[in-house]
Amino acid sequence: MAQRKKTSGAGNPTAWQKSARFRSIGSEAIKAFHAIRHTLPKCTAIAKVSSERCGNLAMPNGKCWCHGGRTPSGDGWHRPVWPNDGPGGERKLNRKLAAIQRNAKRRERKLAKATAEERQKYEGWHKAHQPGSKAERVRKRKERQDAAAFKTSIGTPRKPTSDPELKELETSLAAARRRAAALEIKLAGNKGIFG
Repeated sequence: MAQRKKTSGAGNPTAWQKSARFRSIGSEAIKAFHAIRHTLPKCTAIAKVSSERCGNLAMPNGKCWCHGGRTPSGDGWHRPVWPNDGPGGERKLNRKLAAIQRNAKRRERKLAKATAEERQKYEGWHKAHQPGSKAERVRKRKERQDAAAFKTSIGTPRKPTSDPELKELETSLAAARRRAAALEIKLAGNKGIFG
């Protein structure tokens, strides 16, 4: 039977890891961290039972690791987070895949039972929450709002106004347009003579 080569890891600390200097460095690092821990941002989640804020340290999105801090945000919000390799990595991956399949089946069952109005609302939500950058989604939303506003403005007929000042302005505008057209014709004729 072949002998296994000893490797340094959690079970087999090296001589350096056993030394007093190594322990003192770790102890100093922990003390320095605890000195500033109270100044670091905390999770903004509220506990359902006690109605108090969570006291764990926040991740970049403002939540701790157990309240959605690992959930992707920004451009990767729609992508699943896959488990890292390591002890139990395959088992975690299989659990993740099973959960994704379970959620897909649940969503299909819910959509099959949905009314036409609920399905339309669901499809509208999906149009508004397309994958991609936030700037692209904002631009598309603005385009949809502009298109809807344009459709409503076309559908409403213009009300005839009896404002005398407006009528006077429209008359002078029409006269100015006629003069501009006459000048363009005259200019075109001059170009023909001198051109």
